[in-house]
Amino acid sequence: DVPSVFAYEPRIQMVHACKTNKAWRIPESDRTVFVSYTAMESWGAKGATFIHNMIAPADDKPLILVSATRVSDEKGQHRIVEFGRLLKSKGVKYQWLLFTDLPIKGMTEDMVQMPIVSDITAFIKSADYVVHLSDIEAWSYVIIESLVNNTPVITTPITMLTELAFEPGKNGYVIPFNV
Repeated sequence: DVPSVFAYEPRIQMVHACKTNKAWRIPESDRTVFVSYTAMESWGAKGATFIHNMIAPADDKPLILVSATRVSDEKGQHRIVEFGRLLKSKGVKYQWLLFTDLPIKGMTEDMVQMPIVSDITAFIKSADYVVHLSDIEAWSYVIIESLVNNTPVITTPITMLTELAFEPGKNGYVIPFNV
């Protein structure tokens, strides 16, 4: 017991584990809060308090963007940098993974140049958007992979889109060549 001459805030004990060892004891406190109903039951503390997920969800999760292209003039290098700067100027938080073996001049700190690998399917699946800002394409495999994996695409109005089942607003967005 705390002597009455001392003022203190109530002592709250958080329990983050299930009781798997009979010798374990919860330290004395004014109140015990468990991280789940399962944890509470394992300690035999029926009727106690439990609060799920004490971590506040991040409201500022960045957009995850993925591009796989030869970064050159006709493949939209200037557009990539311009689009990244536009997103930043609008306060959009993003992380842009650019799979290319060529240097990218003018990248923002939100762009990460990635090494060329033969299979980026996992990156495409986890992306919010695949970005492809080329001037022209005969056949864009990264757009096709994106559509197959239900990842929306942000692209320029390249003619080959008419040969795919690409529907602006449904599978992604078409932005003008001048961004």
